[in-house]
Amino acid sequence: MADIVYAEIPKIDQWKKDSSVTLAVRNDEPGLSYLDNLVAQYATAKHGIEARGPLLIDMFLTIEYWFKMRETSPRRVHEGRLPAVRALFAVVGRQAPAVFRRSSR
Repeated sequence: MADIVYAEIPKIDQWKKDSSVTLAVRNDEPGLSYLDNLVAQYATAKHGIEARGPLLIDMFLTIEYWFKMRETSPRRVHEGRLPAVRALFAVVGRQAPAVFRRSSR
């Protein structure tokens, strides 16, 4: 599996391309279509932590759920999506601390 690195939250088209698996249906995978919606919403949300912060937190939790499903029910998730999910998790993790710094003021 090739490594994927995102400098920022990807646009929905890039995300779907990177996380695609041949002959797999996105809606059949727990949390994936919800994550697709969050990535799409992030691109259209106003800039600023007030608008994008809740989306980042929701992405973080949804990706955590995907990872948990991978551990507990590996047949329900597609291993081929792992590089893209990890890359998204990494960029969300880099941006999410700003949400908490902002909310503690």
